[in-house]
Amino acid sequence: MSRRTLLGRTATHAAEWSRRGRAVPVYAAIRALGRDGVRALVERCCDHARELVHGIGALPDVEVLSEPGINQGLVRFRSADGDHDRRTDEVIADPGRRRDLVQRFSTLLAWAAMNDLELAFSTADLAAELALTHFRTGVAVSLKADGSQVTEADRAVEQLLRDTLSAARPGDAFLGEEFGELGESDRVWILDPIDGTSFFTRGDPNWRIHLALEINGIIELAVVAAPALQRTWWATRGGGAYESAPSGTRRLHVSTTATLATAVLDALGNDPRLPTARPPATPLPLVELVRGELDAFLVERYYKWDHAPWILLVEEAGGRFTNPTGTNTGDQGGGLYSNTNLHPELLKALNYPS
Repeated sequence: MSRRTLLGRTATHAAEWSRRGRAVPVYAAIRALGRDGVRALVERCCDHARELVHGIGALPDVEVLSEPGINQGLVRFRSADGDHDRRTDEVIADPGRRRDLVQRFSTLLAWAAMNDLELAFSTADLAAELALTHFRTGVAVSLKADGSQVTEADRAVEQLLRDTLSAARPGDAFLGEEFGELGESDRVWILDPIDGTSFFTRGDPNWRIHLALEINGIIELAVVAAPALQRTWWATRGGGAYESAPSGTRRLHVSTTATLATAVLDALGNDPRLPTARPPATPLPLVELVRGELDAFLVERYYKWDHAPWILLVEEAGGRFTNPTGTNTGDQGGGLYSNTNLHPELLKALNYPS
């Protein structure tokens, strides 16, 4: 997606945001970003920002921008011969073009002012809109080197996720299923643009969009959106886990089952270590787990982008996750999800380090 398309999408989304009664916090963004942050945002995200500045060849150090100034088209910048204020009508003659540039720049500032959870929600909304368009029209399927399915929608959605998040957080790094790693930072967005591509390609609504934010190696935020089901599951470290639907939002809690004899266990593949485990009864066993409808789920496969958001969701719902090395990271090919009561006994049965 081009930057121009991205800016158009964010402007449209901001307009919808405003219709819902939420102001676009331009001034708060400027104060939060500071001079260097605003300049970095302009340099990285606004192809035509130079049109807002009169008479210099390089982008300025933005010193002060106030909300009235933005609305009136006023740009203050510092150049070699001092500070200057310029109205955009001195630079851009066409009023429509002028309004468009100011609106888009303001929208980018608004994205940058959001906290991480707000940004994840808004980004997931944009990704859901794009993914649903592909889902309704249908997509061609090809195979990756590992034999897994991929579509144009997978790549387009991940590109949108990266573009939107990097516009708001220029210093963050990324790890995604389709495009791998990008950048180096203590903050890493982990992305699976369409988890459940096989569902997606055959018109089954049980596919998801995964976003997780890892800070200093710890997952701090998770959003899993299922646009075709009109459901979102989300969690923040220390803030609990939740499910949102058109009917409202509820906090999630795992079960309290304490004995294996009465437990409901699901596992991918037959596993002699858990003889009472059944194959998953639904396409979304981890949703059942965080709702308290399932007691444990063993899944010793897949990748970090498959597991990262669910690890936090399960932990914040009161459960536990352990991988085969005995830690709770999602980069060891999966592991055991369960409620807290059953976890020690199940780890022993699986011969996992405890």
